[in-house]
Amino acid sequence: MHSSFTKNIFSPVLTFAIVTALVTGCSRGTANTSQLPGGTQAAGTTPVVLYPKYRDGMYSATGNYRDPAALESVDVSLKLKDGIITEATFQGNPQGKKAQQYLDLFASGYKELVVGKSINEVSLGVVNGSSLTSKGFMDAVQQIRTQAAAS
Repeated sequence: MHSSFTKNIFSPVLTFAIVTALVTGCSRGTANTSQLPGGTQAAGTTPVVLYPKYRDGMYSATGNYRDPAALESVDVSLKLKDGIITEATFQGNPQGKKAQQYLDLFASGYKELVVGKSINEVSLGVVNGSSLTSKGFMDAVQQIRTQAAAS
């Protein structure tokens, strides 16, 4: 009975020690970080975010969003160099005066949140009080990510 007791106690303790060692090693960057086929993460490894490589160049897309009055669209162009946005242009296509006000607010503040950033890190919410316009902008950014992804 003693050996069964010891085995039942030490098995969880040993498992805890191994998991602790792996977690500690992962935080120091020493664990195996390999991905399995299909993007599955191997057990006991640090999650790895793999971003595609992007081709340099100028890319454009039209993003859409719905405001309370209408379906709105915005035209976005981004110039990429090594996955970094080096230039950005934005043009709204308003369906009404209220939409134009929010497009103008967005246009006056989005560049500082985009230019100089990795295209993977861009995630805009409220920009100068405009929140819905950001949805259209991000729709266009997602399309540009797809266009620019190297095969």
